[in-house]
Amino acid sequence: MACYEYPYFTASQCSSLSTLFLLTRDDTGELTEPRWQCSVIDRCLRYPQETGYKDSCGDTPLHRVCQRSNVSNVYKVDAVKTLLQVNKGLAIVQNSWGETPLHCVLNTSNDYAAAAAGNSSRGNRIAEEKILRLILQAQLSLDRTALLKKTYLGRTALHEACCRSDPNNGSPNNNTSTAGNHVSDTQQHERLVQILVQAHVRAGLSVNGAQNDLGDTPLICALKYRRASSQLVSLLLEYDCGSVHTRNKAGWDAIRVLFSMAEEICAAQQQSLSSNAVVMSSRDEYHDLKEQSSCSAEELEMVEMCNLLFHARSFGHIADASTTIHPELLHLAVTLDCPPRLLRVLIASYPDQLVLGRKCDGKTPLAIAASTPGLVHGCNVIAVMVDACTEAAGIPDRDGHLPLQLALMNYHNRKDVDAWRLIMNAEIRAVSTRDKVTKLYPFVTAALSTCRDEAIQVESIWELLMAAPECLQRICHLP
Repeated sequence: MACYEYPYFTASQCSSLSTLFLLTRDDTGELTEPRWQCSVIDRCLRYPQETGYKDSCGDTPLHRVCQRSNVSNVYKVDAVKTLLQVNKGLAIVQNSWGETPLHCVLNTSNDYAAAAAGNSSRGNRIAEEKILRLILQAQLSLDRTALLKKTYLGRTALHEACCRSDPNNGSPNNNTSTAGNHVSDTQQHERLVQILVQAHVRAGLSVNGAQNDLGDTPLICALKYRRASSQLVSLLLEYDCGSVHTRNKAGWDAIRVLFSMAEEICAAQQQSLSSNAVVMSSRDEYHDLKEQSSCSAEELEMVEMCNLLFHARSFGHIADASTTIHPELLHLAVTLDCPPRLLRVLIASYPDQLVLGRKCDGKTPLAIAASTPGLVHGCNVIAVMVDACTEAAGIPDRDGHLPLQLALMNYHNRKDVDAWRLIMNAEIRAVSTRDKVTKLYPFVTAALSTCRDEAIQVESIWELLMAAPECLQRICHLP
């Protein structure tokens, strides 16, 4: 049957609503699912011209079938197959909201309909995949760019899949049965995205090239709506690693969105610990995380996603998060202003990187934090690393600058004044050590720094002198 063999008419242009429309729009549940399926198929075959009708919303019968939430996917498969056999062009028609039937499939969840009909959730999800493949096959045979058709919100089908709502709203659930369903839903979500990614590759289209009205790529959408997993991130980056650098209209890239999500998840985890009356110092918390006794599954998953995104950003390819560790994962995390709680989880996973110098300048993660004053979490990040490894406070960079000297050069605001104190307390010998480049003692560095608040500057100089009074004696050659 040729594409668009039957013209499209709105309901008002028809002498009366077609029986096919009445069947596809029947939400009263008067027909049983098997009878509904047989009625739709029979009507399509007997009156094929009715497949070309549109209602006032621009929906074709195929849209309506895909939107039905009170009919399980098991009974939709043959109906969709028949509609496409009769009129293949239905696969690329957009309604008034810009949705193709593909968008409608991804927007509709009807597991409860499957349960009511006695169909297994697994069978319903397999049927959903079949429907998706049928529509994709029809779209690719007619117009390869149909995958990039957008809704009024600027979303492609892949955007819809990545934004697909989570039955648990992204929140952890301790109920065993519900948690099992959540795992199944996550796996189904990944399978649907995989099918769409493969279709993009076959059509020669960029996986993450399309952006919605907010400038979000599918990868950013998945992270925003907390639907991302390490498997999903790997899948989206496999054929388009360059998209990790793409920023939305708010100026956020995928890593910044991940950090924002991490702050929410880690805060919820911390609140959970507080509600259980667990009070720990930063050092105790780090050791507790190192034993992974309080590290949630979501936090461990974020570590793997960080590893994948960092690899894509640094090397232009992805790596297996379970076997390949980014050689400077902690260094990049500090540079990108990683939230402190997530940083603790990263440190617990890769503690050896705390004392490793960066290839380009020999700076440890602590030295990077000390030399980057614009970090939102600067002091907290320094506190986390000092608690985890005091030895890092005594490791100079390639130029010979100790972290204490770097902190005194860069941290001048009242809210950041504790940055150098944390480092000094971790390595007190640094107070009496000259900088290898400037040949200055720390208290002289503090005196020469451009601090707007003179009171803070004087206080810093006095505190450094009291910690190592012999420095003044050496300078003045006093006995």
